[in-house]
Amino acid sequence: MFLISVLCKDLYMLYCLIFEQIFKYVIIMNKICKRMPEKDVLDIIPEDDMLSYIADFFDALGDFTRLKIIWALTNREFTTCELSKILNISISAISHQLRLLKDRRIVKSRKDGRNVYYSIADKHVSTILKTTLRHLLEKGSKVI
Repeated sequence: MFLISVLCKDLYMLYCLIFEQIFKYVIIMNKICKRMPEKDVLDIIPEDDMLSYIADFFDALGDFTRLKIIWALTNREFTTCELSKILNISISAISHQLRLLKDRRIVKSRKDGRNVYYSIADKHVSTILKTTLRHLLEKGSKVI
């Protein structure tokens, strides 16, 4: 059990590192001149393995059912059965999507007796969703 706890902690630290690097690059991009030399562009692009993690993260957000689950979890934790009832999705479908979201470190779980409660892994996930929504609702945006 201790090994699993340490492993989860290590995965969480990796997750935090990924987001630190993303935000670092965003800040760098905001400070750099728009007409930078081509050779300098490569310096601000994350390494391939980091880009792969980022792509996997956004791939997980690219599913309608998973997005509904994540939005539901942004305010409080739920069990699989509660999510199934609220979202009108089968328990097996909810379980499958939660497993994928947990593997991608977007949600976390905790066990309380016989119940497993799921919640957002951290506030970064909620921030990304809310920022995306604000972006889509900006004046002049063409949201269908």
